[in-house]
Amino acid sequence: MNQEQIEQHGDELYQALLQRQPVAPLTERQPGITLDDAYRIQLLFIQRRLDAGETVVGKKIGVTSKVVMDMLGVNQPDFGQLLSGMVVNEGEAIRCDTLIAPKAEAEVAFVLSRRRAARHRLRDAVFRDRRFTHQGLEDQDPGHRCRQRQLRCAGAGRHAPAPA
Repeated sequence: MNQEQIEQHGDELYQALLQRQPVAPLTERQPGITLDDAYRIQLLFIQRRLDAGETVVGKKIGVTSKVVMDMLGVNQPDFGQLLSGMVVNEGEAIRCDTLIAPKAEAEVAFVLSRRRAARHRLRDAVFRDRRFTHQGLEDQDPGHRCRQRQLRCAGAGRHAPAPA
């Protein structure tokens, strides 16, 4: 994909987020999309959110289990940024009018004692550098349909998959 297409898709996904409108998965509209293309789109999407005032508050790794990878037909986890606009603290209400069709998945969240630079070392860091572990919920709103088959179509999930 060229830069113009990357920007078009990144802007489309950002507008879909703002307007709470689903978009068709990029893999249906861009059959030749590569993982690199998808992460470039996602970085642009993240940048739009940062430009609007959000901040990076953490990282996310998804699709880490072999069973889930096999089910989705992918061969590696996905990586993403967690932004301040994605955080809902315990006891806070989630406004349903900000979602299209609310659905959530329970997750385990690891808070590390120091920042990690290299992906391949993250697994070790989770066990060695963990400050604490707590429960979390991941948005599975189908308005972010691109999440399905993630590694072929990174870009639309609320948790914003992008290189960590």
